[in-house]
Amino acid sequence: QEFIKGHSEQNVPKTLAGGIVAGTTDLVSVVEVLGIYLTSKDIDNRAQGTRLLSELLTHLQQHVLSKDEVQYLVAFYCDRLKDSTLITPYVLHGLMALVTNQQL
Repeated sequence: QEFIKGHSEQNVPKTLAGGIVAGTTDLVSVVEVLGIYLTSKDIDNRAQGTRLLSELLTHLQQHVLSKDEVQYLVAFYCDRLKDSTLITPYVLHGLMALVTNQQL
């Protein structure tokens, strides 16, 4: 929540990625928690939620993502391309993180 409001340190995505790699959490759980922001009526909240998800994916470049996770994320990002242009850079960042994932 602090990251979404813009008052948090930039290490939140890295910390979340560490939890995913260590197995203490999973990507689906993180996306579920972010859901309130990713679907918010407030454009700034949607943008920051998308930004956090995209930054998280950049920290998972060496992590194996399941076929279902990749399909879900690609569908999500493609849908976000229809959203405000404020979100577009974060969407492209997330798609780039998926495309350049070393484990796909």
